[in-house]
Amino acid sequence: MRAGLKGKLNLHHPPTNCGPSAKGRGNIVSWLGAYGEKGRHWDVISFNHGHWDSSNTKADYQSNLEAIIAELKKTNAKLVWVTTCPVLSGNEPAGPLGEDGRAPGRKTRVMEKYLNPWALEVIRRYPEISVCDQWRLVKDGQNGVFKEWWDGKDVHFGGQQAKVLGDFLARYIQKIMKTAK
Repeated sequence: MRAGLKGKLNLHHPPTNCGPSAKGRGNIVSWLGAYGEKGRHWDVISFNHGHWDSSNTKADYQSNLEAIIAELKKTNAKLVWVTTCPVLSGNEPAGPLGEDGRAPGRKTRVMEKYLNPWALEVIRRYPEISVCDQWRLVKDGQNGVFKEWWDGKDVHFGGQQAKVLGDFLARYIQKIMKTAK
């Protein structure tokens, strides 16, 4: 993504792995910094929490997302929710929710069955938030650029697959910036 936006936008990421939505909820204010100061505003903010929440409950996950969105909206930036990429087919399949309402963990189809739908229920309450569907990009590329990735077990992307994902988000953000003008 950095290469696709070089010379067009400054990119910033919190100096940490943002992890689960609870961590995002607890740190979003400090991650946003002093955006109210002259020259320190945000134009676009893309955000996502998913894999780290793969054993969360719907209520906790959605509550955390609502709190994060409340803080993000204060920035007046264009907000972009990025769907969570799939868990590879080489992993155990996701079963039903646990008795405590928790999603079954980082298993095949957990994002499709639970996390992405739960997130989209929240995001749809905010028509000003657009959705960059990286989950669909990876799913549609299952027999193409992402084939080798799908055959593995590690949810992390590297090499060409990471570049494709980054370029996809960069193009999406450029489109958002054009509509903002």
